[in-house]
Amino acid sequence: MTIRDWMAKHRDIKRSLGYQLIYQTIKPETQLDPTAWVISHDEQLLKNSDLIKLNRKIKQLKNGKPEAYALETIRYNDLTLKINNSVLIPRAETAELIKLAIEFLSDIKKKKPTVIDVGTGSGIIAISLADWARKNKKRLKIYASDVSNKALSLAVQNARLNDITQINFK
Repeated sequence: MTIRDWMAKHRDIKRSLGYQLIYQTIKPETQLDPTAWVISHDEQLLKNSDLIKLNRKIKQLKNGKPEAYALETIRYNDLTLKINNSVLIPRAETAELIKLAIEFLSDIKKKKPTVIDVGTGSGIIAISLADWARKNKKRLKIYASDVSNKALSLAVQNARLNDITQINFK
């Protein structure tokens, strides 16, 4: 089955979601946008192992699994974060909290303010603030903690994925 055939078979899902599922399943060695890559490779045959993975994800979505958990990643600004069922999916309020924290930290005169992210989950808040500090040449002391070892492990992975090293995970 080609990518085009698979997309035609699954017209009931959003096209952009289908592109992301295929792109993440095949994992091409490219920096192309997932949509552009899938469209330009729609005649490519899907391996049986890829079809099994894709069909499993489609079944999960049809059974009500949220898109972020099915895709296993989210994008926030320039960051890519892994997501799984050991953490909550970041919401719009999370983005608002990050924005407010950045505004607050921008106004602080202290040379190296301390940020503590309690219940860090995926690490999106701590990682976003560390990323902002790096881009703006600000110095922050950042601590991130969670009672869940699985969540903390995922947050550490997300920091590494985004080349963030200045967070103390506990």
